[in-house]
Amino acid sequence: MAAVAAPDRVELNINDDGGPAPLIPQQPVTAAATASVRQPFFTAFCTMCCPHVACCSVTYLIFWVNVVVFAITANLGEGDNKKFACVLYNAGAIDSYDLKYNFQIYRLFTHMFLHGSLEHLLGNMLFLWLFGFEVEKYMGHLPYLVMYLVGGIFAGFAQTALVEGLGLGASGAITTIVGYILVYTFAILHDTQEPYYKYMRLVLLILFEMFLPADGVGNYAHIGGALIGILAAFKCIDIKPESYLKKDLGLIVMKCIIVAASVGLLAWFIINPVKETIAAKICK
Repeated sequence: MAAVAAPDRVELNINDDGGPAPLIPQQPVTAAATASVRQPFFTAFCTMCCPHVACCSVTYLIFWVNVVVFAITANLGEGDNKKFACVLYNAGAIDSYDLKYNFQIYRLFTHMFLHGSLEHLLGNMLFLWLFGFEVEKYMGHLPYLVMYLVGGIFAGFAQTALVEGLGLGASGAITTIVGYILVYTFAILHDTQEPYYKYMRLVLLILFEMFLPADGVGNYAHIGGALIGILAAFKCIDIKPESYLKKDLGLIVMKCIIVAASVGLLAWFIINPVKETIAAKICK
C-alpha cells in the first residue's frame, strides 16, 4: 500500500476571538453601505402594511381616495340629483363664479377627487389603473404625485376659464399621465423592443376618446392636463439622440406653450364676466 505524503504545513486562519475564520473574507459593513440598502420611508411603510406591489404606490392611494370620496358624496346625495349637486358643490367642485369673485382657489385642488356619476368614476379609474402604475414606476413616487396634482390644477383652471359651470372629475389629472405616455411612446419608436411600442394604437385611441367633443366632457381640462404631462415627459425622460423627439427643443416649445396658455387663460378669466351657477344659488 503506497504511503501518502503529508503536507509540510497546514495553515489554519484564526479570528481574533479564537474561532475559525470564514472561507470567504467578510467586508466590513459601513454606515454608507447600510444606508444604500435602506428603503425610502414611504416604500418601507407601504410594504409593511400591504406587501402587494400595486398597493405600495401613489396610484393605488389616488384610486382609493377617489372611490371613497364618491361613495361618501353619493350616499349624502341620497339619489336626488339636486341634493347630489349641492353635495358636490359644497365638497369642492369648481365653480367659475366662486373662483373669480370669492377667491375659492382650493376648488382647483378638490375638484379632481369628485365625480358626478358611477360611470364617470369608473371611466377615469380605468385609465388611471391602466397607465398610472407604469408611469409612477418610471418617474418615482414624489415626481409622479407632483405631476398628477399640478396637471389636475392646471386642467381645472383651463376648463373653468373657458366654460362656465361646475367642474369636477379626475380626467384632467389622468390626461397628464396619458400625455406623459404619448411622449414616451414617440421617444422610443426607434426601439421596437420597448413594450410601449405595442400600446401606441391604444394611446391614440384613448386620446381620441378623451378629446372627442361631447356634452359634459371637459375637453379643455383634458388639453390642459395633457400639456403638463408632455412637459413633465420632456423633463424626466432620458430621450436618446437618435430618437424622433429632441429633448431640449421639446422642453423649450412646451414651456412656451404652457406660459402662453396660462397668460391667455388668466387674461380671459379676468376680462370675461362670469354668472353665478344654478348649483351655487340653490346650495348657498
